[in-house]
Amino acid sequence: CSGVAPETFGIEETWGRARVKTQWGNTEENIADAIDSCPVDCIYWVQRKQLPLLEYIMGVCNRINIAAMMNGRMSPDNPFQR
Repeated sequence: CSGVAPETFGIEETWGRARVKTQWGNTEENIADAIDSCPVDCIYWVQRKQLPLLEYIMGVCNRINIAAMMNGRMSPDNPFQR
């Protein structure tokens, strides 16, 4: 996704995965294309009023290496199921 919408997404070096770095840094079309290109289907649209809660929840989620997640050794922590 960072290659499709680089002003919105950036790669988090420690965990080897993308994170939002700027809300609405690219056009909505580019962001939608970036979501569609996500290899692990982990990007979600959220309403602006949901962002504070999401940012809080993501701060307490367990993070795993993307390679482990893609190889099926570990499943991602879904913040929407908390």
